[in-house]
Amino acid sequence: MKIVMRFYQGGTVVWVGVKKGDVVKKGQVLAKLDDKLAKIDLEIDLANYRRTRAEFEEVARKLPNPGNEEEKGEKEIAQARLDVAVKKVEKQKYEMERLSLVSPVNGKIVDNSDLVAGMNITPSGFPIVIEATKE
Repeated sequence: MKIVMRFYQGGTVVWVGVKKGDVVKKGQVLAKLDDKLAKIDLEIDLANYRRTRAEFEEVARKLPNPGNEEEKGEKEIAQARLDVAVKKVEKQKYEMERLSLVSPVNGKIVDNSDLVAGMNITPSGFPIVIEATKE
């Protein structure tokens, strides 16, 4: 069975670890895209999370046992903001992982689209094709 691997998004290739004929293992990284902007986005999301967490902790100290609807609402809003900040960090980490193309099977590279570092690619182009072997 042939497996066709493509990057999830476009970008600049910074590393290619396979060529035609190479044997690969499941989980092996085949190629990577530039992750500089994704790292910056993660740093921004982490800073936002830290600020939001501090704001939540301040509300929690101020209102340990909210008594009326206004106080309950304030605490719920702070909690919701914290939840969103956590999810943004998780999403950005996931996006960074997707900048690496990882083999889902053991097999042999039958085509690497002549990928080389420095190429700008689109998500639909430049596939790496693996002929899967029995596990």
